[in-house]
Amino acid sequence: MKKLKWFILLIAALFVTGCKDYLLDFSNISVSLDKTNYAINEDIVFSCEGSFAENDFVGSVIIWFDMYKIINGEKIIDTEQLFEINDYGKLKNVYNIENGFRAIISEDECFDQINERIILNILKPGDYEIVVFIRCKVEGAYNEQIQIFNISFTVTE
Repeated sequence: MKKLKWFILLIAALFVTGCKDYLLDFSNISVSLDKTNYAINEDIVFSCEGSFAENDFVGSVIIWFDMYKIINGEKIIDTEQLFEINDYGKLKNVYNIENGFRAIISEDECFDQINERIILNILKPGDYEIVVFIRCKVEGAYNEQIQIFNISFTVTE
């Protein structure tokens, strides 16, 4: 019985010391537009930049956003295309979906710096909101981590 207790204690100690905390610190990551008011067909510079706190993790970072038109204070997903991407920088596996965008920032790399710029144009005047998701998958972690950002802006004739 004594050996069983020691065995259980040893297993518990190995489990506690063997668990690694895979949480990334998103506090220095920012998503922004170069301004808040635009004209139709004016370049809108969308930036995602910053750095993760010191870590030794390897994994992938994916960015995606959904574009909503604001009508009477409510977010509406328009059935017509709201924007065009003119330049997506160094992003990989770019995938445009109806009024959304998805791409890989980095894949199977160390989590370090993010410095991405996307240039897009809005096709119709109105008030808009972009909901941005930065999704990170750390190798060895069971769950993905997501940070969500909301950006509002206006487009005029």
